[in-house]
This record gives sequence, C-alpha cells and structure tokens, in this order.
Amino acid sequence: MEKNQEKDYLRDYSQEIREILDADLPVDEKKELLSQYHENDIAEILDELDEEARKEVVELIEDEREEI
Repeated sequence: MEKNQEKDYLRDYSQEIREILDADLPVDEKKELLSQYHENDIAEILDELDEEARKEVVELIEDEREEI
C-alpha cells in the first residue's frame, strides 16, 4: 500500500471513530462500536483527534478492558 493510500485508510477510521464519538448513543453502545476496531487502528488515529475526543476514546477503551 502506498503512503498516500495508507493515510486515506487511516483517515477513514478516524472519521468513523469521530462519528461514533459524536453520535447521540449510550456509552455502552459506543464501547461496543469501538471494540470492533483493532487497538493499533485506534492508536494510529489518536493523534488526529482533538484532546477531548482522545480522552473519550481512552476512557471508553479502558472501561471495556476492565469489564473483560
């Protein structure tokens, strides 16, 4: 995969995760949706998110891990 294609691929995940965070969904549903993404995919896009969105993603992921 070329570098430009790789960036577009990451942007797609970033947009999907932003949509999940912005959606008017219960926390449990957001956790479920985020759990469908691989940890590495989430880690790759964290830099693209603003601070508030990063914190929310981390909190949702940490909560999900604690439940396991």
